[in-house]
Amino acid sequence: MNNKYEIGIEDFRFYITVTDYHHQPAQGPSADSDWDCYGYTEIDWECTQVLEYDEDGNESEVTVDIAKYSELIEQELLNVIADEMSDQDYY
Repeated sequence: MNNKYEIGIEDFRFYITVTDYHHQPAQGPSADSDWDCYGYTEIDWECTQVLEYDEDGNESEVTVDIAKYSELIEQELLNVIADEMSDQDYY
């Protein structure tokens, strides 16, 4: 798994470093907890840089409220990592 990603949302490019990732597949009704029963995925990440692109394609570093975009970033990260894992027949 790669730990550095570029995520595009709106006119921004977020540069993300994944610091921790854990995927627990569903274990069914005999699992020790409901989390293990249904499975879960946890991810920790930090944003190292945000670039904004204007209509001419020029980029500039900007400061944005990461909390505003965190759910979208996390969902995109999980999608990209799932694709990486399925490409490796690992997921």
